[in-house]
Amino acid sequence: MGKPNYLCDPETEIDSTSFGCWTSALDGEHIPINFLRRSKNPRSLTYKLGRKKDLILEKINGQPIYHNLSYLKKFNLILFLIHSFSMPRMADLVKRAKKINPKALIFGSIVSPLGLLRETWKKEKEFRAFKKFADSCDIFINVNRAAQDYLESFLHTQVLYFPQFYPFQYARQFFKKREEKEKVILVAGETERIDNLAGQFSAVKIQKKHPEFLIQAVDYPNLNVAPLKIAKARFEMIPFLKWRENLKRLANIFMVINTDAIWTLGRLQSDCAAVGTPSIGINSNNQLEFFPGISVPDISGANQIFTLAEKLISDENFYCITQQKAVAKLAENDYEKSKERLEEIIKNHLGSKK
Repeated sequence: MGKPNYLCDPETEIDSTSFGCWTSALDGEHIPINFLRRSKNPRSLTYKLGRKKDLILEKINGQPIYHNLSYLKKFNLILFLIHSFSMPRMADLVKRAKKINPKALIFGSIVSPLGLLRETWKKEKEFRAFKKFADSCDIFINVNRAAQDYLESFLHTQVLYFPQFYPFQYARQFFKKREEKEKVILVAGETERIDNLAGQFSAVKIQKKHPEFLIQAVDYPNLNVAPLKIAKARFEMIPFLKWRENLKRLANIFMVINTDAIWTLGRLQSDCAAVGTPSIGINSNNQLEFFPGISVPDISGANQIFTLAEKLISDENFYCITQQKAVAKLAENDYEKSKERLEEIIKNHLGSKK
């Protein structure tokens, strides 16, 4: 690629703060599934015509078609990522990849939040496909510590909790102390997730006691902000920004309230830790890892959210300790330390196979 992953445009290249960081940290390659189908430019007429032909044959034969799987022979470590919408396809792909390159160490992991996958697993076909996919991997990477026992209960392959790589050395430059923050509460949440409204309820209650604080929410399409409107709260909608620009904006915010309870990774909390913005939240992995002291069990903890926010506002020492603990914990996930940890895991795994 010629440049670090965290400087890539996440719209057109690799996700800058999620699994794309494996690519940067390990000097690897990010391979879209379409590249394995056909190596040609997906915008070219040749590709489009060829793909249409393949789709017809796939429908007739009930099997996905790949023309470029041999490309996987060049790798000794391959990480396959599965979405809530791609389980049967990825289960088939891992099986084929092992035949193409039987010497490669195969890792697998989840891209979609665990909560979305669990919804998908209501269908027997989808659950069986996920289990087939995970059990075909040498190691299944789990990025949510709380899900460890849950995944181990039904998977045969080794489930390894491995905190997400994070471009800490880059992001840390945007860290701001408490006195540099603006009196702003960001209510996080998007339209795909639950529960956006609970954060707004809490923010309204905080603003009533501390009217100097402005409430902000990212302007996702169809985002319901009725609680803010009904309460006649002082709030503003702010635009979605690309990661680097969002880091700078997030650094200025006093606190984040994120009541999404879908067992996601929590990339927002990673960024909050990097820039020194405390996040009050529920069950994302990074909420519990970086901000355990300001986490609540569920939306039933609305009063607790208010109490924690009040303490962040009134207790400067508590705020600063929360910042320091979060950034110190996040530093353990920087590229070099994570790479060393992964190399040790691979060494132990290969040693156990002898």
